[in-house]
Parts: sequence; structure tokens; C-alpha cells
Amino acid sequence: MVKDSSKKTARGLALVENITPIIQFQDELKVARMQADESNRLKSAFLANMSHEIRTPLNAVLGFTQILKEKKVEPEKEKKILNIIHSSGQHLLNLINDVLDLSKIDAGQMELEYADVELNTLFIETLSVFQSYKLNQNKNDIELKLSIPKTTVIFQTDRTKFLQILNNLLSNGIRYTCVGFVRFGFEIHNEKLIVFVEDTGIGIHEEEHKLIFERYRQSAYPTNKTTGGTGLGLALVKAFCVIMNAEISLHSVPEKGSTFRIIFPYKGSI
Repeated sequence: MVKDSSKKTARGLALVENITPIIQFQDELKVARMQADESNRLKSAFLANMSHEIRTPLNAVLGFTQILKEKKVEPEKEKKILNIIHSSGQHLLNLINDVLDLSKIDAGQMELEYADVELNTLFIETLSVFQSYKLNQNKNDIELKLSIPKTTVIFQTDRTKFLQILNNLLSNGIRYTCVGFVRFGFEIHNEKLIVFVEDTGIGIHEEEHKLIFERYRQSAYPTNKTTGGTGLGLALVKAFCVIMNAEISLHSVPEKGSTFRIIFPYKGSI
């Protein structure tokens, strides 16, 4: 009597085909669990960072305000204290604005208010603001450089959002640079407005170039443990670029620095 092996083979194949969807589901479940764990880890790290970022300037505001209330301070020292209180309050306001803006973007409620902006003046004013910021951060070994066209450039944009993009990139450049320079500016080329921020800081490893634009993400570089930050800045920059029809790119080499470029559509004359 000859055994029919084809039936066994068919049954065996049928068994493999039935198990395959289960295996795929289990793999997908593992990936989903890993992603959920990573998301929870990032959120926990974000909350810890946010707690630190809020408490530090708030303690400065409360502490120095108490000094002014209790003691008579010399005019020169009083001016320094008031500057610290103001910059700490501004830092708190920026943190709150970042969180609120991301919430608006998630809810689809972010609206742009376009108007003509004279970029030359805006960039010169920004240089002045960040010269003070640099001193407050004790970054005396960094030179701030500005590179803009000599001819006046008018650009139609949302001034507030445009400034938030520029301010986030500049504050990051200063934060992660100890020696050298931070150079920023803009140029017009082939109906495109190119905004750039270049630094000679710690740089970003290539495998992190995409990750740092995600929420709560920060470079794993050890220096970040002391430089602070919430991990929202670049995520917000990326989100604004998307809604403003702009493209952002990054070129970075560890230990040598980073260059961020944002390309906006531009129709006009200079």
C-alpha cells in the first residue's frame, strides 16, 4: 500500500499559512509595545526637563524679587538684578508659548497672520537681543556674527512665527557652543529666501539628524546633561516650517558644529 504524502504536505503548508498572520500580529504587537515604552520614556524625560526649566527661572524671579523687597540695593547692582528677573520671566513665557503653540498645531487651530516684514531690521534687532542673551548665559568666548544683504529686503510672512523659528535656532546654537562663533543671516537666491544659523558647537551625530526634530527628543551627546532644554524647540521649528511651506535642512559634524538652513518661497525684488 502506497502512502499519499501529498495530503500531509498540503496539511503542513496550510498550518504554516495559518500561523503566519499570528506571527505577524505578535511582531507588530512587540513593535507597538516598544514604541509605547519609548514614548512614555520620552514624555517622562520631557516632564523632568520641563520641571527643571520652569523652576530655575522661577526661583530666580522669586529670589531676586525678595532681595529687592528686603534690602536697599545699589543702583548698579539693582539694574543687574532687574535684568536677571526680566530675562528669567521672558524664558518662562517662551516655555509656555512653545507648549501652547504645539497644542494649537495638534488641534489644527494654528493660524498665520501674514504681513510685510523688513528682514534687515528684524535681523539687526535680533542680533542686539542675542548679544544680551549671550552675556546672560556667560558665553563670553562666543562671537555672534550677522550676514545679511546690504539692500533692504521685504518678505511677507508671519513675523511672530518667523521670529520664533529664528530665536529657537539661535538659542540652541549659543547653548551648544562654548568657543568659536554663531553666525546667522539670510540670502535671496533663485526666488528663495534662505535663512541660516551656523555654529562651531558640539555638533550632532548623523543618526540623530532626523530624531532631533521629533518632540521631546534631544541629542544623546553627554554635554546635553548640563545644557538643559525641553526638547520642544526644534519640533516647534519643524512644525512651523511645515505650515509656512518652508523646508529645513541640517548639516552637522560632531565636535565641529552645525548649520541649519530654512528655505522659504520668495517672490519679490531686492
